[in-house]
Amino acid sequence: PLGVTKIDAAAERVIITFAPKPPFEPIKLIQLIQRDGRFRLAGPDRLRIEWPTKTLDDRVALIKDFLKRLS
Repeated sequence: PLGVTKIDAAAERVIITFAPKPPFEPIKLIQLIQRDGRFRLAGPDRLRIEWPTKTLDDRVALIKDFLKRLS
């Protein structure tokens, strides 16, 4: 529902790729990036979350938190 087409989750970072023209207001993403230093744009359609995680459960929680904040 948020236009996510791909998620690459590694121990050091997560990269989320969005579809062209995702169905959310771009200002929401910009505000998240400005408020939280973990979030950075990695191109016109990708977001990088720089937050080391030890387990898969930690990575899933990180992704869920981001998507909840974006919606």
